[in-house]
Amino acid sequence: VAGIILYIISPIDFVPDFIPVVGYADDVILPILLLVANKLLSDDTQTNPAQVRKEAERV
Repeated sequence: VAGIILYIISPIDFVPDFIPVVGYADDVILPILLLVANKLLSDDTQTNPAQVRKEAERV
């Protein structure tokens, strides 16, 4: 989260902000893509209670 905030306020961008629309679009799209990538790549260790119950009933 801190990295995304730093990117948004950083003067260094992939696309310069003086280009109309596209310059500011990367400030919005890139953090969203980073959050999605983080969600996809994270190790989801939370267990689903219904799944745990089904596994317990099988035993």
